Amino acid sequence: MCGIFWVFDLGRNSNRDLIDDTLKLLHGNKNRGQEWYGLSVLTEGKITTYKFRESSEIDIFEEISKVLGDINEKIFWIIGHAWYPTSGSKWGDDYDSIQPYGLDTWYEEEQSWLIKVRVLASGHSFAFNGNIANAKDIALENYSKQYSPDVLETLLDTRVLQTMILDGVSQGKDTSQVSVDVHNQIDGACNMILMDDNGSFTLSKDRWWFRPLSYAEHVVEWENEERLLYFSSESSALFDLGFDYGEQIKRVNTGEEVKFNPQSWNLIHGLMDLDTPIQKSRCFFETVYFSDRRSQLFGQMSSAQRSRLGQRLAQYDHNIFKNDKDVVVLPIPESSQDSGQWYANELCLKLFNTAITKNPEFDKRSFLWANREERLKILKKKYLFNPSLKPLLKWKKMVIVDDSIVRGTTLEFLVQEIQEFYEPSEIHIRIPSPQIIWPCYYAINLKHPWELVTRKYFDNPKQPTHEELDILAKHFGSESIRYLAVDEMMSALRVASDDMCTWCVTWDYPTKKGQEIFQIQLHELEAELKASHSTPI
Repeated sequence: MCGIFWVFDLGRNSNRDLIDDTLKLLHGNKNRGQEWYGLSVLTEGKITTYKFRESSEIDIFEEISKVLGDINEKIFWIIGHAWYPTSGSKWGDDYDSIQPYGLDTWYEEEQSWLIKVRVLASGHSFAFNGNIANAKDIALENYSKQYSPDVLETLLDTRVLQTMILDGVSQGKDTSQVSVDVHNQIDGACNMILMDDNGSFTLSKDRWWFRPLSYAEHVVEWENEERLLYFSSESSALFDLGFDYGEQIKRVNTGEEVKFNPQSWNLIHGLMDLDTPIQKSRCFFETVYFSDRRSQLFGQMSSAQRSRLGQRLAQYDHNIFKNDKDVVVLPIPESSQDSGQWYANELCLKLFNTAITKNPEFDKRSFLWANREERLKILKKKYLFNPSLKPLLKWKKMVIVDDSIVRGTTLEFLVQEIQEFYEPSEIHIRIPSPQIIWPCYYAINLKHPWELVTRKYFDNPKQPTHEELDILAKHFGSESIRYLAVDEMMSALRVASDDMCTWCVTWDYPTKKGQEIFQIQLHELEAELKASHSTPI
C-alpha cells in the first residue's frame, strides 16, 4: 500500500514552514505505512535523501524534525514516503528498498534509525506507491543482462522502476516523457512522483486508479508571488494543512499527470498520452479499511461510505436484533467506527464505541505485518478494554462489527479477549464487506490464497453455505457471522461496479498480469486440494 506525499515551493520564495508542513503530511499518511519513512530534500542544486526507521527507543517525528531543521540551506521541495512491504519486499534492515529513490547515490551516514543518502549532481528522485504486478516480466525482457537470475527472482518492483527511469533519463527524456514510458509498460498500481534537481517534476497516476491521490495549491498574491504545491495519498492530510474539500483539494484521476517546468513556469494537469485505454478500477478496500475516515474517495467522504455499509448490513438483522435492549454493538476501532455506529442506529441498539479502544501510544496496523507471531505481539499492545463498562456489558448479547476478515488473526484475538474481559452471554460477528477470497496483486501484503481464513473453511468461498458460516463463527468463538454481499456493498458505496476493483471478492482481476497470476495460483491450489483429497474450487 504505502503512502506518498510532497511539498514544493514553486516560486522558491515562500515564508511558509515547509518542515512543519512535511511533518503534518507524514503524520497524515502513516496509516498507510509505519515501518520506515523516507524523505528526499532539494536544496540549491542538491538532493539528499533520508530514511528513518520507526523505533520504540526514540520519537521518530521529533528526530525527523531535528534532521530537517539542521539543514542550513533553503529547502525547495520535499518528497515523502511512508513504507510498508508489499510483494518482493522484506522486513527489517533492508533499507535499500525504502523510498524515495535516487538514480545516482552513495550512502553518506548510517545509524540504527537513520540512513542518509546523497544523490549526485544533475540527479533525479522518485517515489511511488502501489505494486507493479509485471515488474519481473519487464526485468527479464529488458534488463536480464544487468541482473543475475537469482537477483531477478527477488527483484523489487521499486528497483525495476528505478532502472526504467534511469534508461529514460539517459536518453535525454524529461520527467513527463519518462513517466509516460513507465505507465505504458507497467501492469498494476502506481502513483509516482519524479523530480529533477532543477525543479521540474511530473506526478502521474496509472490507468486503473487503484490508489487515491490528491493535491492542493497554496497561492499568496503579493509583490513576489508565493506559490506552493502539495500532493498526498490521504486527502485528509491536505485538509489538516488548512485546505478545504471542493475547490482547493483536487484529485488526480485515472491516467492523468500533473507536471511543472520551472523555465516556462507552467503547471499542467491533464491526461497522459498512453498506448492503452484507461480502465477505472478503484480499490474498494480503500473505503473499507485503508483510507483515513476523513479522506475523500471518489468524490465522497470515506466516513459517509462506511456509514452506508453499516446501514446496509443492518438490514440483514431487522428480524433478529432490532430494538432488543439486551443487544449491544461494539465496533472495532478505528475503520469500523462509522459502520458500527450506523448499524446500531438502524437497529435502535445501544452502541459502546469505547468498549474497545486503541492504545494511543501504539498505533501500528497489525494487518500490515505478514508474520502471525508479530501480529499477535502488536495486538496485545494495540487494544485497550474499558473496566468501567464491565458491569454494563456482562451477560449482554454483543454484536462485534469489524471492517473485514482477511487472515482472521485480529478478530480471533479480540473475541477471546472480549469473552474473558466483559463476559457476554453471546457474541455475533458482522462484517460490512464481502468475504475476501483471493490475494491482491496491486499493493497489499498478502501473497497466497491459503493465508485467507475463507480458504480454510469454505469449499466455495464465493458462496459459503450456512453450515460453513456456522463453523467459521465457532472458530472465532461466536454464535453467528454475516458478511455483506458484493452487490449490496456496491449499492452502498454508490459507485458503478465497472469502476471498482473487486478482485479479492469476485476473482475479477482488472489487469492482464493479475489474471495470469490468478490462473497460476488457482491451478497450484487445485493441485494441492486434489492431493489432500479436499473439494476443488
